Amino acid sequence: MDFQELKTHVEKATQADNSLELFLLMKKEQKGERTYYVASANIDDDCMEDIFSLYSDFLKNAVVDTDENRIIPLSSADERANVIYEYDLETVPPELASALESELDNVEMLQLNDDTLTNLVGFIAKIGDDQQNIRIFKRHYAINLIKSKQGYLARKENQLESFEGELLRINGTVDFIRVKDCIFILSLKELEKFGKFHDIIKREARKGIRAINRIELLESSEPLEDELDNTSFARKLTRIKDSIVLRQSTQTIIAFARSKYPNIQFNEDETKLRIATKKSKNELIKLLSDARLKSELTNEEYDALAKDRVEE
Repeated sequence: MDFQELKTHVEKATQADNSLELFLLMKKEQKGERTYYVASANIDDDCMEDIFSLYSDFLKNAVVDTDENRIIPLSSADERANVIYEYDLETVPPELASALESELDNVEMLQLNDDTLTNLVGFIAKIGDDQQNIRIFKRHYAINLIKSKQGYLARKENQLESFEGELLRINGTVDFIRVKDCIFILSLKELEKFGKFHDIIKREARKGIRAINRIELLESSEPLEDELDNTSFARKLTRIKDSIVLRQSTQTIIAFARSKYPNIQFNEDETKLRIATKKSKNELIKLLSDARLKSELTNEEYDALAKDRVEE
């Protein structure tokens, strides 16, 4: 799905005569294992209209009213701004799968008690009508839940009174959108906070390492294995498995590395690359991402990890 198609879906779903259904993603701990489930909540109709306006305004600003965004696959994520990522990895983190892939028909109503909302993970909203709708997800943080026992006062006309009950704040921003079978990421930072996401990235990064090993480019790939707990570096490795650079001969890649990347070293007979330092690892990522570009107009050379292929 391209950006224009996403924009059309979001625009139709957020029209003023449409509506919103709000659900809660809850967590449950049992025998040391955490699971997730979706529940509905008894919410005042006027409040639902306000929530619809909050989410609609955000989506219009983030998606509908801009022509700057692009959609790129998550596996190709780079450093650019104004990008919406489409989730294309094989496995979806359990929290996100529960929020965006669970059936919403006939879910049970949440029975509220003093501890219920402490198990709230996030808000799921279905926006639109029966023919055209999207699903969104926003993570919840404990700071947005205020309990009366914390000593808050509420103003009632010209008097401050004790606040009784719980106050739940919805800030109206959106982290993820599902349109049809596609999941779009508006906040990469929130995705990286999911507990299982790092394990998924490590598995994908190992595919990149295996692709490098297949052309016997490195003296040892252990230094790359050592970086797999670094989510930022591991994400960069996920892009390598499909790199066009790996289709070149090993001799061609080594010759280019020798001329352009001074921190990358070589084995004794200079038939393989040696990456022993942080700088050399980062330069290897640039090398295999084909980041060194030369302007046809000025002949200037640039490092450009973020780039789009030009379609003639």
